[in-house]
Amino acid sequence: VQQVADYFISDLQSCLDACPAGHRTHQNMKVTAGLIWAYALDSDLVLKDVTKNLYIGRGASVQREPLTEAEVEVIRAAIPSEPYAEYVYALCYLGFRPGEFLALKKSDYHEEGGVAYLVGGSKTEAGRGRRVPVPACIADIIARRLNTDGTEYLFPMRAFSRSGEFRGYKVMSDEYFRSYVFKPLMSRLGIASGKVPYSARHTYADKLKSIDGSDRAKAALMGHTDYAFTQRRYQST
Repeated sequence: VQQVADYFISDLQSCLDACPAGHRTHQNMKVTAGLIWAYALDSDLVLKDVTKNLYIGRGASVQREPLTEAEVEVIRAAIPSEPYAEYVYALCYLGFRPGEFLALKKSDYHEEGGVAYLVGGSKTEAGRGRRVPVPACIADIIARRLNTDGTEYLFPMRAFSRSGEFRGYKVMSDEYFRSYVFKPLMSRLGIASGKVPYSARHTYADKLKSIDGSDRAKAALMGHTDYAFTQRRYQST
């Protein structure tokens, strides 16, 4: 029997996305999941309530497709003009869940034997503290983030006053990233409106198919114990 702690937010989100019922039913599903995780928290069965980050949309189902190579290129080309484009581009090449990505700190960056990698992740034992190599295509982005003063986080939120004056950095939440960074950016770049931050994780999973390495190693990069699960839930056919 599968335990509550074995379920990822992606499992719960997939259930919501696959449900053909209306918005109110999706709301009820999220509330029910919240009650289950609240009990699990009180019973020390889980570390945190993942249901808070479930997205039920505004009456429409969420598309769970990866960002295509062409769309990723559009995002890369927008980096000089779009402040957060480099965040989304880096996410496509690191494979972290959005919350894991936003929680990364400068101290999570390491170099060993000429290889740069980030240590991060949460959720399950397989997902926590995993080493994810930094590909050459985003090395300059990571270097730029490491050299940004005023924050310990690699991908923080820029804070401004009402008059537009820059006030510094603070931690960016999943909700802010999804609603005020990712979605508007996709709209401005002409990318399918149904794409969500998790689409970048699916893109990363698709990229794993073309690299050398064992199934076990590829699963570990995703924070999974079973590569078959990665293939079934994340990779395009």
